Amino acid sequence: MGGGGGGGHFSGTKGASDWNPFSRGTVYAQAGNGNVATDAGGKAAPAIKPWNKEASIEHLDKSVQPKSTGYCATYVREAIEAGGIHLNRSLNSAGGRAYGYGPVLEDAGFKPVPADTPPQAGDVVIIQQAPHHKDGHAAMYDGKKWISDFEQKDIYGSPWLRKNETPYIIYRRT
Repeated sequence: MGGGGGGGHFSGTKGASDWNPFSRGTVYAQAGNGNVATDAGGKAAPAIKPWNKEASIEHLDKSVQPKSTGYCATYVREAIEAGGIHLNRSLNSAGGRAYGYGPVLEDAGFKPVPADTPPQAGDVVIIQQAPHHKDGHAAMYDGKKWISDFEQKDIYGSPWLRKNETPYIIYRRT
């Protein structure tokens, strides 16, 4: 599970096939305008709505707390939704916990990026469970720093997650 150099993250898409809603038999073709056009059978597929990531980042920056509130997934979800995307939380098999947001993000058009890819504004990290962090963790990169419900020192946001080099996946919407 661990990777070299950057810590214990997934290698981009390792484990992502379990999280990918499109890997369950339906293959979608990508239209030139960024909207999903048709499935493999030619049926109309759901359009991927545009996302105003600047509005999401602005919302997150304005909502930041001085320290963790324990609601990282809520803060990140609300920030994404402030940018115009409705997240289908029913796809989170972890009952709303941060570590279960992979399929929710993928359904909204976010894709895992390869490990050790430099973060870009709007990237979302989903960190798996660890001792003292049974819910995992979620954060968004604002272009300078990682923010969840508070400003973080690094991608992990917690000494427990950092110490355990807890596996994570970074998602990006392009």
